[in-house]
Amino acid sequence: MKYENQAPIPGDKSVVVTSLISEINHLPGKASIPPSLSDKPKPLSKESPADAFKKAFSSEEYPENKIQLLLDFIDYYNYSHFEQISGIMDEALISFTESGFFAGQALIRVMFAYVSFEKGNSDDVHKELTIVQAIFDQISMPEVKAQILNFQAFLHSHQGDFEKAFEFCYASMNESEMASNKKLKYWGNYTLGVFYYDLKDFANAEKAFRQGLQGFLKHQNLYGAARCETGLSSLYIETHKYDEAEKLVKHSLAYYSKVEENPGKARSLNDLGVIFRKKGQLSEALAYFEQSLALRRKINHSQGIATSLNEISEVLIGLKEFSKAEKCLMESLEICEKIRNRSKLYRAHFLFSQLYRQTDQPWKALEHYDLFEQIKSDVVGETANNKIQELQSRMQTERSEKEKEIERLKNVELKKAYAVIEDKNKSITDSINYALKIQTSILPPIQTVHHYFPDSFIFYKPKDIVSGDFYWMETVGTKLLFATCDCTGHGVPGALVSVICHNALNRAIREFGITQPAAILDQVAIIVRENFRNSDDDIQDGMDISLCSLDMTTMELEWSGAKNPLWLIQNEELSETRADNQSIGLTPEMHPFTNHTFRLKTGDCIYLFTDGYADQFGGENGQRKISKKGMKEKLLSVLSEPMLMQCQFLETFLQEFRMGQDQIDDILVMGLRIP
Repeated sequence: MKYENQAPIPGDKSVVVTSLISEINHLPGKASIPPSLSDKPKPLSKESPADAFKKAFSSEEYPENKIQLLLDFIDYYNYSHFEQISGIMDEALISFTESGFFAGQALIRVMFAYVSFEKGNSDDVHKELTIVQAIFDQISMPEVKAQILNFQAFLHSHQGDFEKAFEFCYASMNESEMASNKKLKYWGNYTLGVFYYDLKDFANAEKAFRQGLQGFLKHQNLYGAARCETGLSSLYIETHKYDEAEKLVKHSLAYYSKVEENPGKARSLNDLGVIFRKKGQLSEALAYFEQSLALRRKINHSQGIATSLNEISEVLIGLKEFSKAEKCLMESLEICEKIRNRSKLYRAHFLFSQLYRQTDQPWKALEHYDLFEQIKSDVVGETANNKIQELQSRMQTERSEKEKEIERLKNVELKKAYAVIEDKNKSITDSINYALKIQTSILPPIQTVHHYFPDSFIFYKPKDIVSGDFYWMETVGTKLLFATCDCTGHGVPGALVSVICHNALNRAIREFGITQPAAILDQVAIIVRENFRNSDDDIQDGMDISLCSLDMTTMELEWSGAKNPLWLIQNEELSETRADNQSIGLTPEMHPFTNHTFRLKTGDCIYLFTDGYADQFGGENGQRKISKKGMKEKLLSVLSEPMLMQCQFLETFLQEFRMGQDQIDDILVMGLRIP
């Protein structure tokens, strides 16, 4: 049964909330950044993370969750302590192999390869990596592929094969881009920094370390951050910035000290030794190197042991303790040859040449110096550097081409999406235009308005295609009823509410036979509330209105309003009658509307309107409103003009006032002169 693409099944054990995770969450690599790295962690139990891992891994049923546990363990210990879990890794490999779970097989085998590398078993490294390579293409989990590739980059860099390391590292970073665990990318940055440092390309090394450091801090991975700080401190040492280097080393050392037998601690102790050696304080340097060596021997870290031995021998040469130095170099040379680490090997030969030069053994000195030059040339010489530069250029080109192709595909997809959007927009626009026809059909024809009021205008300007404002006119016997109405919102929502309110007005006069404006509004409020109560949603929509009833025989005008006023001009004076301060709709505790009566004569003017015109913004800074006061002043200035001229004046002034500002609301103004 294949599990490669099977998602974890939720359950008591399948969700990886285990003692390992609980333990790791209380370790510094997973905690939020503390004020000081010297603060001691507070583990939940005395159980070591390795033991917690074993327990969790054994009890976990699903392969993908086992993989996540492995990745968490690697993330915290970063290429160390694998021997402590070797037994359970053997069992897991058998299980993954039997189930055909390639991701698990490959990840464990690359971990075995690293353990073999640390022990100096190069044949076993090659054997494991050959198997990994054979099944690599069968893996569909980018997190696992990225981790495997980073392992391989790490192994090749320590062997001095920087061309291969560079290639694997970039491949790892490419896989990490597709993985959900973005921390993998930052380990790639760290690995790049390491072998750029070994190549003495300090500019690119610093760039890579800093990218990794920023990423790790962003994700609160203090272990990764400490590793990048260690890399940066090495750069500062090489560029003689010893104070900056010492500060970084001690910062990372405080973190590493929280975890027993951590190779990072040994590395920081070694770096402190290098700083004191560079300062000429050889005794202090030797003490740090010896501490580092002791820790590295304890955890059987062959790579680190070789490094410490080289450093100790250099100090001993400086102290003229040549016999001890030779003994250290002999052991270092043996280890370097066994683990095939050419970077440390050529340094051992260089130190041998220095030792024998100072002890008057020129032939031995020359022999080792020739070996130093030969190996160094292969590892960091011009030819090697040219290969790296060529590879870097090729990979950058490939990445650029890949990004261009991705952009091209994005554009293709965008065009397809735009086509779909355009089609949908057309469909929506067609629907809205049809809604406009429906809304227009409920408005009284302008000819009807002019029939009763020859000198009149209706300034009607929706913000969108359809409007929440509408005007209304009906006759009942000798009475002519007309109104300007402003429904909540604009566009399609406002238009839908306007249909409900228009229907309510018609029902009030036709079904209930009401002609008094105040009584009409009372009944309309009841009808609108009933309509909205049929909805399960909490709809808070309604209508503001200015409603007139004019008896054409007696010229008696009755009026009532909700929010919107009545302007009446008689004897060239404008009077305003304010409306009741309540909207029609779901206003809690509605009160009866107030009815007002006026006696009109020929030439008197009536103005009804919504708040849209007065609320428009404009002016030089776009922050002024026309306001009701400004609207009133403009009307009074053209009072003697025919109504159509007044309308034109209002429209022209609006355009000039807005100065390019967008219309913010529907506009409706009705002007009527009594014939």
